[in-house]
Amino acid sequence: MQKQVVLLHGLARTKLSMLTLKRRLGANGYTVHNYGYRSLTFPIEQQAKHLAQFLKENTNPELPLNFVTHSLGSIIVRKFALSYHNDFQLRRIVMLGPPNQGSSFARKVSKIPGSRIILGPAFAELCNLRLEPASDKIEVGIIAGGKKGVGYSPLISGDNDGIVSVEETHLTGARDLIIVPGLHSLLMYYRQSWDQILSFLETGRFEH
Repeated sequence: MQKQVVLLHGLARTKLSMLTLKRRLGANGYTVHNYGYRSLTFPIEQQAKHLAQFLKENTNPELPLNFVTHSLGSIIVRKFALSYHNDFQLRRIVMLGPPNQGSSFARKVSKIPGSRIILGPAFAELCNLRLEPASDKIEVGIIAGGKKGVGYSPLISGDNDGIVSVEETHLTGARDLIIVPGLHSLLMYYRQSWDQILSFLETGRFEH
């Protein structure tokens, strides 16, 4: 059976950050669309619109769409699912380090003069995110980075990956959540992440 998956990178990254994951998924029988976008330029709603156009032009409409997303990419797909679920066959998404509840780290950074101008409108939205879950439009699995105890950064309360707390990754209606020991920026490179991504895409559950 043919399978397709779309990758979205995070804030201030490029699709190059998802290349290792692209190769891994391709080796497991997926047609992979590694979507690059200008994360510092457009607000989330416009990012979702651009994503919808890309998917219309590049994916197979006869196959369900799966996603693997890092950080901001997860929020863009949530907005996309809310706005365009009637136009696509949405199946499953694995979110890596998603700031689903907004980001306390982003709020701290936003106090630095000029940071909102440099990091763009989508970053500003993450400071106090207001967005419906979208978990009724697509099956959601969440991989949070952490230590299963005290997190990597003392500046973020609770267990965290150095950027996003485990609590901030939570999303109402998500099918499953698992913590992978590791840092936010590296979650897509860990072998344990790869195995869990494949598990959720195939079964709708992680391996606990």
